[in-house]
Amino acid sequence: MNRTGLLIAPLCDAIQLGRSYQSSHRARAERPFKCDVCQARFLVRSDLMRHAKNHPPRSALRLTCPQCPVLFAKPNELRKHLTVDHAVPKESATERRRKYREGAKNLAVSKETLWTPAPPFDF
Repeated sequence: MNRTGLLIAPLCDAIQLGRSYQSSHRARAERPFKCDVCQARFLVRSDLMRHAKNHPPRSALRLTCPQCPVLFAKPNELRKHLTVDHAVPKESATERRRKYREGAKNLAVSKETLWTPAPPFDF
């Protein structure tokens, strides 16, 4: 406790509101088992193993957060992560629809340019 009466965590210098928060904060900082996919931490290895069973297969995780190493399988999960964990402002539904349409147009154009008719068979 410093002169102002605030508790400061010794490991991370975080300001704490009271002694009841001190033990839970310290436990969070000292969790030795870390999930490779979402960076969640656990006190007990069995908790990590149970947590890992709920993740989709690593091959399904194709989206990476641009601000941290967390992987996601669905765009909405990445969007929620960015909004909650990194305070990135939500884009409007109109903006999402515009981006979706642009992506669909680009996809249609790329399919047309990639498709070439097969040569006729000679029997």
